[in-house]
Amino acid sequence: MARGKGGSLRAKKQRVRAMHEELLDLSVLNAVLFEELSASSFAYDRMITTRFDFTDPKRDRCQVEKHWDLRTEGDFFLVRMLGQSIYFVVGDATGHNAYAGGLKVFIAAALKGIFERLELGRREPTCARIINELRNYFDHVAAKSLQVSNQTRQLQDGADLVVLRVDLERRKVSFASAGIPIIALGSPEPSIYGRFDSTKGIRFPDPAGASLGSTPVVGSIDARKFGFLAIVTDGFRNLRRLPVGSRRTNRRKMDGFGDEATTRALVRGVRRAAIRPGKSTDQIAASLINAAREFRKNHKLPETADDDRLVVVIDIAKALATSG
Repeated sequence: MARGKGGSLRAKKQRVRAMHEELLDLSVLNAVLFEELSASSFAYDRMITTRFDFTDPKRDRCQVEKHWDLRTEGDFFLVRMLGQSIYFVVGDATGHNAYAGGLKVFIAAALKGIFERLELGRREPTCARIINELRNYFDHVAAKSLQVSNQTRQLQDGADLVVLRVDLERRKVSFASAGIPIIALGSPEPSIYGRFDSTKGIRFPDPAGASLGSTPVVGSIDARKFGFLAIVTDGFRNLRRLPVGSRRTNRRKMDGFGDEATTRALVRGVRRAAIRPGKSTDQIAASLINAAREFRKNHKLPETADDDRLVVVIDIAKALATSG
């Protein structure tokens, strides 16, 4: 009997190990595919810094409830240049685990096709146009999926995202926010454009076939008033901590990082960048990453409150100085 149980246990461990290896390969493939799909045709690194924030219990001196060491992030960004306009897209796929990674690659492929069609037509669309094109693609794929699978269950989830356009000819900055805000830094206080709101995001249609999500928030940003634009995904605001030793998640004892701490950290980064010349966008992004790391130090992070975190910082002056 014991030998039988031992064999069963070994077989179970082998299956878990095999699944772990497959998921690891999937996460690597996901990352490579996304980079290939989102690769830009021009150099933009001089005007932008992008940083993912990962929880490392040993380095961050914190405890975590997560038991998986695989990261298939749902947060994403890409940059495209059409004519005399630079487009920045930052988003958060709203699925979970491997499915979120698949959604991210799906969105990258969709956006690649949208931008290529627009480029062939020599058009520089509004930010809202890009979001609406993406929403139409979600609707189209949802309908096709039911035909292919012969089932009634609709595809799930989608993405919250923001599209930013820097018009080099008119020297204007415009945006469309579908659930993610932009933080403009400068003059002398920061300003927030759009807000976190998943009802504004893009989703696959509901079972009745109705498109989900609403009209994005659109507007313009005065490039003369603000030196930098920061876009962060909701993993920062939703970061929560508990006292070390907490045996179970207790929402009443949770302490949250929140929006105010996020903005304060970005503002500190702008001030440091003014004192220490260098690549300012790097310093601003690092200020937020370090603040989030300090927040979780010597604490426990509940699994449900340790989501993906991405910060993107754009130097407006350098973006406007770009030549196509």
